[in-house]
Amino acid sequence: MNALPPFIFTLLGTTTDAVAADLPVSVPAKTVKPNQRRRFWIMLIGGTTLGSILGALVSAGINPLPLLVFALVGGSLCVSAYRTLTADRGKVLDVIRAWQWRYLPGTLASLAGVIGMVLLLEWLLPWTQWGWFSAIGGIGNPVLGEADLGDGPQALAISAALAVGFPIIFAVAAIREARSEEESFRKGNQTHTLGRRLRRSIWFGLIHCIIGIPLSAGLALTVMGLWFDYVYQRGFTRALAGGATTELAEEAGVNVASAQHAAINLFIIGIVGLALLDVI
Repeated sequence: MNALPPFIFTLLGTTTDAVAADLPVSVPAKTVKPNQRRRFWIMLIGGTTLGSILGALVSAGINPLPLLVFALVGGSLCVSAYRTLTADRGKVLDVIRAWQWRYLPGTLASLAGVIGMVLLLEWLLPWTQWGWFSAIGGIGNPVLGEADLGDGPQALAISAALAVGFPIIFAVAAIREARSEEESFRKGNQTHTLGRRLRRSIWFGLIHCIIGIPLSAGLALTVMGLWFDYVYQRGFTRALAGGATTELAEEAGVNVASAQHAAINLFIIGIVGLALLDVI
């Protein structure tokens, strides 16, 4: 009689018939699958190629670390820009149609509040100026494509190309990116307590530190997060009062908040563009 229950032998890849017949139980040897071999060679060739590129950049006097970040961020932005013009075009148009001028003064005031809070935090707590992107030679937010790559002509040429190209791609993707964030941090807030909404607004700001902005800016973005939460609540309430279902009212609130969020993104891109043209 076998002491082990049948499911043990099933996990081992054997059958209860073999056990009943007192046949020897064996565990099949592990084999390397073709997909595993393919992944190994991709990693090997990719790692070797990347190492060679980094070595060439260092030899040319170019700081390669920001370029690695730009490769990741740029790839994500390109996908987002493509989806803006294709699969998600309907959602982007919904956000544009949801624009309401009545919220613009509050949106600009929240931007001023963020700037003021950044200055205050960096004055009181200088260590909040730190951000991992600036620590490796980047400047500000990676989505704007600015970094100190070096003083050589090649480094300066790459820096100029990135500083022009990234804002253009980000401008295309700005509305979709804003809607994605508002859907993540604002949708459903009408059922949450004020404390939870405050926590979500704080997390909304701090999540930006993951992509490299300074800690002071991440904390200060809480102000803007709270404003977008207010706009979402107003949009939700108006839609619900107009006879919309809860689901449609949530979408309406997200779209209204996303429109204000996107306006801030595009405003900042415009300032960066003017700076590049030496207007400022």
